[in-house]
Amino acid sequence: MTINNSRFPFQPFGFAGLLCLLFTLFVTPNTYSQLQLKRLGHAEESGSRTSSGARTKATPPLNLPFFDDFSKPYTNPNLKEVYADTGRWENSYTVWVNDGLGINPPTINVATFDGLDSIGDPYNATEIFLNGFTDSLVSRPIDLSENANSNPVTIAERNAVYLSFYYQWKGNGEAPDPDDYFQVQFRNASNEWETVLTIQPQSTFEQDKFYQSMVKVDGDRFFTDHFQFRFRTFGRQSGPYDTWNIDYVYLNKNRSASDVSFPDQAITSPPSSIFPNQYRAIPYYHFLSDPTVIAPEFNVFNLRLGDPEVLNYYLDGTFTSYFYSASDTTSATVSLATASERINDNGGAIFPFESQPVTVKHISLIDTVTALDPRADAAKIELSTILVTGDNINPQDGLPADDYDPKYIPIDFRSNDTVRVQYDLSNYYAYDDGVAEYAGGLISAGNVFAYQFDLPESLHDTLRVLEAFDIYFPPFGLTSNQNVDFFVFDMENGKPNKILVRISSVAIRKSGNNTFQRIRFLPAVQIEQRSFFIGWRQPVAGQLLVGIDNSNDTGGKMFFNTEGSINPDPSRWEANTLIKGSFMVRPVFGTGVVDPTTGTEEDTRLALYPNPNRGAFEISGKPENISVMTMTGQPVAFESDAFDDRTYVRVNAPSGLYIVRYRNLGALHAQKIIITE
Repeated sequence: MTINNSRFPFQPFGFAGLLCLLFTLFVTPNTYSQLQLKRLGHAEESGSRTSSGARTKATPPLNLPFFDDFSKPYTNPNLKEVYADTGRWENSYTVWVNDGLGINPPTINVATFDGLDSIGDPYNATEIFLNGFTDSLVSRPIDLSENANSNPVTIAERNAVYLSFYYQWKGNGEAPDPDDYFQVQFRNASNEWETVLTIQPQSTFEQDKFYQSMVKVDGDRFFTDHFQFRFRTFGRQSGPYDTWNIDYVYLNKNRSASDVSFPDQAITSPPSSIFPNQYRAIPYYHFLSDPTVIAPEFNVFNLRLGDPEVLNYYLDGTFTSYFYSASDTTSATVSLATASERINDNGGAIFPFESQPVTVKHISLIDTVTALDPRADAAKIELSTILVTGDNINPQDGLPADDYDPKYIPIDFRSNDTVRVQYDLSNYYAYDDGVAEYAGGLISAGNVFAYQFDLPESLHDTLRVLEAFDIYFPPFGLTSNQNVDFFVFDMENGKPNKILVRISSVAIRKSGNNTFQRIRFLPAVQIEQRSFFIGWRQPVAGQLLVGIDNSNDTGGKMFFNTEGSINPDPSRWEANTLIKGSFMVRPVFGTGVVDPTTGTEEDTRLALYPNPNRGAFEISGKPENISVMTMTGQPVAFESDAFDDRTYVRVNAPSGLYIVRYRNLGALHAQKIIITE
């Protein structure tokens, strides 16, 4: 996510400053920092961590080589946190492993340093301009002695031990100032840290480039059985400022100052979305009405000097259909694979230290309609992109590759050759991937925000029923007793217009990390146009912050107004130009027909049972205008008879999910039934 928050010059207050961080920086009464987003930290979990000291005492020191490209970090599945690998790093919680803040990294994921600690709080929240040491990343002890139980360093070899790494100034973060710096330190035999390298911002630095650095382990005092190195940064301690990214950390012997080449070609970014309009998730029956998939893109990088490498890749997919019943959930999975394909139109060649985008041209060969069951209630698509490199072994005979020097053993350079991504087909739209890195909010009470969503043009009317939306409020940003007004707008001339739904004074509650709150409304609203907006107004008390995922940039779909009016002239809405990322807001759709002239749906809805059934069921009443249709709106043959206060219905259709529509006391209703064999 690009963060436009240059410390100087400060911009005057106005429309461009609508979105801000919890840390709004006031310099004078009339000037302020134009934009800042809060990076979300790691929620503390009682008993979930051990101290670094205890972990060090319990495990033996590491041996050479030391290598980490952060492509396989440590993940806490309960909290959805991502850290540097705790098997390699003693202090891995303050830095942030992510795939969004690095631009053109050597491999997928980088470790990001800034002014936030391990739980996402500023190192100093009270003195907003105070500089000091911020994040650090400390290796576990490494045995560099000549008595190491594996790969010892003899006295004769001490002159050829080097630490190398790639670093980037700013990237998609906030630019460090001229007096800030990135530092490398080594621990000596006296357990003292010595600074061996200091990198300060230079006018020649480019924010989209990674620079490689080589540091010699120079001096007998470092060749102990408990050698350590650490990276740390110096900058502003009051927030996610002064960003540095690192990647591809490698420490080994038998090196030289020119040892910058590695037998490695890597995927550097996850595949983009396969759905139109930048969605990562789409309601299943909306997808079935238009099962279009688009070619995702990813990037590759060649870390080896010499002749150009010729690379192929292929795509594996698993397509899982889910069937829900009253008592159980079942699933069926189909696996498909594509043929091997060259990474580009130039014979698959990629030059040394070249980064190259790859478009998955053969995505159209995967028949998603055949792979997914149209009778299912939901589905999931998982794609694996595999780069065919032979980094460690020769694929022809299985022997070590020619460029795989034994000094690299046991490094597996193939670990960054495969990237997996999941796309959900459920009942909601989502731009986000479910994990927030930042949060954003409106500056002033009364300001209104609106977020655009688009529906397939061919979508049947019965599938255009918006029932609710899910939204993620990070727990740290909630004050007590916050009540917020939410809105659904239609579109005019590409901007928000008339209010379709207003949900007043919704109580915002604290929930778990990356846990959504569902905002329901009755009656549901039928979206007549292709596009609509979900929005909210900044409350008078406190500041409402909403989670932002930085892996997908939908900033062009965001609008705001500062008039304080919830229904301004469409021309008064301002398009966002600052936020890059996706707010974690997910419209939830149902099925049926909405009749806005009646009361709430529960007032006149009738019971339908049994459900599931074998094609015969009862309705607890005598409704009018009964019809049965598929989830895509196709009519289904049925018979019905009414006796006393019951209506008996028999449907002539195969097993699957269907919609029963009827009118009762003037209100239209649509309910799902499951027919089983």
